[in-house]
Amino acid sequence: MRTMHRILAALSTGAAILAVTAGSAHADPAESATPLVNPETGGRYAEYNGEYIDLSQGWQGAQICVEQADASIVCYDDEADYRAGEGLAADGPETLALSDCPSAHLCLWDDRQYAGPKIEFRQAGYKDLRDYGFAERANSYFNNRQTVSGLFDHHNSNGTFTLEAGPRGGTRDRHAELSLLREFRGGDGSWNNKIDELLLTS
Repeated sequence: MRTMHRILAALSTGAAILAVTAGSAHADPAESATPLVNPETGGRYAEYNGEYIDLSQGWQGAQICVEQADASIVCYDDEADYRAGEGLAADGPETLALSDCPSAHLCLWDDRQYAGPKIEFRQAGYKDLRDYGFAERANSYFNNRQTVSGLFDHHNSNGTFTLEAGPRGGTRDRHAELSLLREFRGGDGSWNNKIDELLLTS
């Protein structure tokens, strides 16, 4: 697994970094109330419709997956289930939008303009999106946190690329982007469908 040293070198920020190794917990759904990792694949387990699924093997129809306060993942079929399950107002926007990213979360959407399948993160640390079935899928994002986050593309032939997502209300740019097609990397196209790792600072 890539070390935090490589990530810290890529993320040029003065914010404090919480060093966390992804996939360190190995829990079995049959033995734990809140399983985290499939020891066979390294994929993250998620609770979905009363069962546990390995997100690295597909979302099985889920449209929204949310990291909880205990680092477990819960997934939902649609916006109504998501709002009910997360205790959000039922009379929110008719479709998922930027306002659906709660405070203190970093959200990624599959489509432009904050639409399509979405994943939310709230716990500081390193996230390998392959484990969550969301690598190279994001086309829009919103960092609704008070700290900077690093968005990375490691899996390409031209080295590591870093996109720094500043905190909402801070002085840094790029706390949100409605289309990663508009974010260009030097001579290597856009950031659309390129993010495969995250680092959320505490």
